[in-house]
Amino acid sequence: MSGMATRLHLQADHPGSYPGLSAQFSGDGFADMRFTVEAVPAQQFDQWVTAAHNSGPVLDAQAYAELARPSQAVAPFTYRAVAPGLFSRVVSAELPPATLPVHSPRVSEGRKMNLLGNLNWSAIPFDQPIVMFATALMVLAVAFVLGWTGLKGYWPYLWREWITSVDHKRIGIMYIVLALLMLLRGFTDAIMMRAQQAVAAGGAHGYLPPEHFDQVFSAHGTIMIFFMAMPFVIGLMNFVVPLQLGVRDMAFPTLNSVSLGLTASGILLTNISLAVGEFAKTGWVAYPPLSELQFSPGVGVDYYLWALQISGIGTLLTESISSPPYQNARTRHGLYAHAGVLLDGARLESAHGRGFPGAHRHHGDAAARPLPRLSLLLGRRPGKSDDVTSTSSGSGATRRSTS
Repeated sequence: MSGMATRLHLQADHPGSYPGLSAQFSGDGFADMRFTVEAVPAQQFDQWVTAAHNSGPVLDAQAYAELARPSQAVAPFTYRAVAPGLFSRVVSAELPPATLPVHSPRVSEGRKMNLLGNLNWSAIPFDQPIVMFATALMVLAVAFVLGWTGLKGYWPYLWREWITSVDHKRIGIMYIVLALLMLLRGFTDAIMMRAQQAVAAGGAHGYLPPEHFDQVFSAHGTIMIFFMAMPFVIGLMNFVVPLQLGVRDMAFPTLNSVSLGLTASGILLTNISLAVGEFAKTGWVAYPPLSELQFSPGVGVDYYLWALQISGIGTLLTESISSPPYQNARTRHGLYAHAGVLLDGARLESAHGRGFPGAHRHHGDAAARPLPRLSLLLGRRPGKSDDVTSTSSGSGATRRSTS
């Protein structure tokens, strides 16, 4: 690497092969590069040095340029010598340094703008069959659902009545459906982690590479907390709160729909990281310094941050539109928000409303007619009690109770 000296000191207790990850030693830009150190006795090492001096190509300008090409699963090779003047040409910038274009931070080449930046086909892990199988399964499932919906002609109805709806009940249902889908994804991650721990015993490495297990672990916690539990609670709140308070809808219904879209966008980013790039390997809390660029040089932390920030904006908007109905109910009617829950379950009629006309009426008759919650909210004022008139069974005497 031009301008950078990398030295690795390994003290092996026994001869053998020792795998490593280049990101631990070479820093940013080498997160996917792996290497293996072969520890051999001293006499075998001397023989290998002698053989290397007598075989292999010469590192010249052409071979130096080939080093910049991305490659995978290339067998180790050596150069027996370095061409005269190659080092001085690299130092004097006569020969451009060999760089990896995959990790180059530049987004423009001359006057041409590269809109995709560092994104290319190498971001898709074709060499990991488990990831590719899961990606193919997810793409086929989405394609099947979209195709079946189109064949049945449901798209106009879904778009008009559900996706673009501002009705709080339908938005709440879509939140809950989204949470249940993420519950399935989080459950799948949990099964993968437990299966890896079950088979990786007795010196076995299991079926998941270490970096893949870290991604599954981080994705599981992030999905279950931020994309399953929170949308589920928000969905219940969207559905129930306006009904409790007796209002027509949440404050700013369109903003409520936008919040759902932002939450779905954060979920989409998390699932895209399964196929393009990688997810964070830091755990679902992403504590520094592990989440810093020095120790997490890949794009996983970027996926994590953007997904949580986008969905977090949706959560904040949901909170902002759910507070006004509570405050209005308290300001206009002198009630705390939770009073609607208690009053909605009441079965006895208020003395301010339709009381019992006489002693011959049984108190069970009142239970047959549920009372409208809005009349209770408007009928009760601060500092006044609710008088409930009922009859005592058997005696026929009218009794007034004050709460």
